Amino acid sequence: MKRKLNQLLLAILIAFAFGCSKDDSIQSKLTLEGKQVSQVFEDGQLTTRYTYKPNGLLDTVHFYSKFFASGLFATSEYNSDNLIASQEYYRNTSEGPIPTGSITFSYSNGMVVEYSSINEKNTFKYENGKCVEWSRYQDDILEEKKSFIYDQNGNIKEELKTDYDNGELFVKIKIEYEYDSNHSPESYIYQLTPGFPTSQNNITLRNQTVIDSAPGTSFFVADSKYEYEYDLDGYPIKSIKSYMADGDWIQDTVTEYTYF
Repeated sequence: MKRKLNQLLLAILIAFAFGCSKDDSIQSKLTLEGKQVSQVFEDGQLTTRYTYKPNGLLDTVHFYSKFFASGLFATSEYNSDNLIASQEYYRNTSEGPIPTGSITFSYSNGMVVEYSSINEKNTFKYENGKCVEWSRYQDDILEEKKSFIYDQNGNIKEELKTDYDNGELFVKIKIEYEYDSNHSPESYIYQLTPGFPTSQNNITLRNQTVIDSAPGTSFFVADSKYEYEYDLDGYPIKSIKSYMADGDWIQDTVTEYTYF
């Protein structure tokens, strides 16, 4: 359980690529486009809150979860190109914030090639300016690998996800995506970590197929669909996730977004 919670925390921190500038006088060298997401709610409960610097860079991200009742928050520092260079994350306590870990990003030609924490390392490979492979290592042992194929709009249309057990194949899953033509709420934030595998539009359908697994194992995967309500600028203000079970779509999670 502890390992799963640590992985969950790391995934949350990276997925939203949060950060804060060391110096408010620094002006971003990036041309940041789109709306800044402010708050995210799941099933009516606040899960994430964002604040931003005057120059458009993220300031602080606060996380709220049943797994972390006291709350978490994260700050980051930028390199000279105003890309996320390192992240520090903290747990709130009655005696004040306690550091719980850090992540460091490395870039090559302006693209993320690695991020790492104490025991974990994530590496990226590129073709034609797009990330085509993402590998995760724990204590230098391969634990997970993902490969990506993109559509003409820059969305991930196919993902091959392989999990390993002590470096050996555990399960390999093929995931196929469909999208709408509207803005993703995370598209603004992902501009701060160029090359990070993401999509520009919103997922409407996620189909999963197990294509290989370790001898003696079996796995069940469920397809998911997403329905949205949008604001006048084409950004989602609500999404409803459902999963397929026994031939029927079962509603799972309602997510709501607010923007600055």
